[in-house]
Amino acid sequence: MSPEKELKAGSARFLRKAKYGLDKFVLIGKQKIHYVEAGQGDPIILIPGSSSTYRAWGRLMPLLAGDYRLLALDYPVNTSSPSSQAGDFKAVQEWSEIIVSIIKQLKLGKVRLIGWGFGGAVAFDLAARFQELVDKIVTVSWYITGAAETKSISHHDWKKWGLKSNSNAGLMEEAKNIKQPVLYLYGTGTISQSSMTNNLTFLQASIPQIWIIGLEGGIFELLVKSPQEVASLITKFLHTNISHQ
Repeated sequence: MSPEKELKAGSARFLRKAKYGLDKFVLIGKQKIHYVEAGQGDPIILIPGSSSTYRAWGRLMPLLAGDYRLLALDYPVNTSSPSSQAGDFKAVQEWSEIIVSIIKQLKLGKVRLIGWGFGGAVAFDLAARFQELVDKIVTVSWYITGAAETKSISHHDWKKWGLKSNSNAGLMEEAKNIKQPVLYLYGTGTISQSSMTNNLTFLQASIPQIWIIGLEGGIFELLVKSPQEVASLITKFLHTNISHQ
């Protein structure tokens, strides 16, 4: 079946074929995962935010496809068990295990991961637990420290970012096991300075091989507001030889 027919026959989320790249599907267990592929070279998996799609990467993909093979995933539908919700640590682990299956089924070998929002949590979990599959990690607009460090952040904002306020304790422990180089991009707006300081202090202490760069703008808008700058920083990071710890 052609991608166009697959799109019409599939979920209502797929209303039209991708404007950039090729629509593809991979079957993991009983779950059909839709993704868009573009470019050639070393593989990069683009992990979207909670309940998001490949379209989150629409402005970034053309800027990276000249050097890399990009696979922009849709967040899977109904992957979590009834006891877990989007943003729970259990849901993070379920999503990362699906991506591991995709990597193996498509025979991608060692990959780079770029995660946006909740996708950053998935990238960290996958890199910590499946180190042999991950070369480098980039997170965009993601926040790792938990509620104890971020009391100034409202419940509404946690929900908007695809996280529960108490979900990150497991990820914080896992982060200490990450050996791969990490690029951490965040916006300078919307989060209090004290909360961000605690977040960055934890990352610097736990992941000494991390690059931390703050860009002007809100925490979630970087892919829309600053795609050229984000792409330039990612390219520089990926091209730099950084030894694993």
